[in-house]
This record gives sequence, C-alpha cells and structure tokens, in this order.
Amino acid sequence: MTNSHLPVVVLGSLCSILGIWCLYFWLFKDYMVDRFRQDMFRLRDTLFDFAAAGAISFDHPAYGLLRRTINGFIRFAHLLSLPRLIVFAAFGGSRDERWSGERFAQRWSEQCGLLDEDVRGRLTALRREMEMAALRHAILLSPVLSILLLGRGPGLHLFALWFAPSVGQEVTASRMKQALAYLDRIDAVAASYGGDHFKSVSKRAPWARTA
Repeated sequence: MTNSHLPVVVLGSLCSILGIWCLYFWLFKDYMVDRFRQDMFRLRDTLFDFAAAGAISFDHPAYGLLRRTINGFIRFAHLLSLPRLIVFAAFGGSRDERWSGERFAQRWSEQCGLLDEDVRGRLTALRREMEMAALRHAILLSPVLSILLLGRGPGLHLFALWFAPSVGQEVTASRMKQALAYLDRIDAVAASYGGDHFKSVSKRAPWARTA
C-alpha cells in the first residue's frame, strides 16, 4: 500500500464505522424498541380479549395489576436495557415501598388466589410471556454486553430462565425460585410507573435514573 492510498483507506474505514454506528444506534435499536412495544401491545390486547370473553372482570385487581405492569414496559421500552434489568433484579428500583418486589409478589398471589385455576394459569402464562419478552429484548439489544453480564448473579439466573427452555433444558428448582424473585422486582418497577400518574412521575422513573 502506497502512502497515496492511505487517506482513501482511512476514509473508507471511518465511513464503515460510521455506517455500523448508525445501523446499530439508530435503525437497529429503534427496530428493537418498536418490536418490543408491539409484543406488549399484543399481550395487552390478549389480556383485554380474555376479560371481554367473561373469563375475568375488568375491575378485578389481578387484571388491573397485570395491565398496569404491561403499560409500564410499554412506556419505558426505549430505556429498557440489560444493565437496568440486572440492577432492578438485584436491588429493586422503585423508591415506593408499596411496589417492592416482595410486595408485588404478595399482591399477585393474593389477587390471583381466589381465581379459578384455569383463569389463574392463563394470567400467569401472560405474565411470564411479558417477562420473557422483556428479557429477550434486553439481551438481544446488547449481545456483547450480555456475554459480560450474564455469567453470574442475577444475570445468570435470568438468562437460564429465558434460554434453557428454548434448548429443551429444565431450570433447577433453586434457580427458578431465585429467578422468579428477580422477576418480581423487575415487574414491580414497571407496575409502579405504569399507572395513570405516569405523567407526573415520569421524570423520577428509575428507568431514567439508573445508568
């Protein structure tokens, strides 16, 4: 390579890097956010149809809690990332103690406890589908970072819960219990900012606070 060709090579490399940057941070991320939101809209529509069919009242607390959580994921889809999910899983994210992971799990258990087994199972299946969509979105959005963060702690448990069934593997009881506790905390954050008071508290949302 002659010196006269060097500026051309450098310019070509810079253009390639710029193109990759635009593709990832503009097109790919926007696509992933739109895709995740569509998944959440579909789940919310399924939940609505389930209630419209008479399986559960629109006023039932369990219906309201699940819909509120889905709304939270929709509203903060553009800020959802794997590091934030892991922080929320490990430490929680809501300053409001009413929406701690433990309190969310208690509410869900109490509100679903009086439902018929089939209805309770359907709501739980919708909730798990919501959670798996959030995990898939966060992992696929940052594949390189995911490799670094999913090797231990909350990341490992959440990754096992998401990935193991897809390859025909079972999650151990202890890992499943810990992963579900982490998911309670993540869901609690979404639910705490998924209500009608969103506009007044959006600037204080933990999704925006956590790096």
